[in-house]
Amino acid sequence: MQGKYNETDLTYEYCLELFQKLEAAKRESFSKETMRIWFMEFIRRGWTKKIISVRYLALLSKPIFGKENLDFADWVNAVQVFAEDEINILVKRNVDSIIARGKFLKDKKVGLTEEDKIAVEAAIAMEESFKYSTSKLDLIDNYKEELRNKRNWKNGNNG
Repeated sequence: MQGKYNETDLTYEYCLELFQKLEAAKRESFSKETMRIWFMEFIRRGWTKKIISVRYLALLSKPIFGKENLDFADWVNAVQVFAEDEINILVKRNVDSIIARGKFLKDKKVGLTEEDKIAVEAAIAMEESFKYSTSKLDLIDNYKEELRNKRNWKNGNNG
């Protein structure tokens, strides 16, 4: 557990402050043992202040129904978890957006930010990849055609 603690930026004081704010917002009272267990779980999972902050804000806005108290599962389930195919779709949309932006900016003569330059490079890379794939397919088609012609010539079909 010591190794995990050294990998995170969490402190017990930081978490206690969040727990107290959460108690006030949800009108609950957490035992010291509960707060200590939550903190240890945060450390065990390698969560950082940023992760805890996002989950804390999600817990504040999320109504808890049919429960007397919040538990650790509420922290875990506070934010939406995406399936692999959903993540792939989100990443593809983001990449496509960057490439479209790069295509738009590619011929502009204005000063580009670092982010703009990355988008332009991505667009150029995508175009080069497409050209390479197309020329590779053309070479394969030409080779197949050449083989067919040789086979036809050997078989006496010189037509």
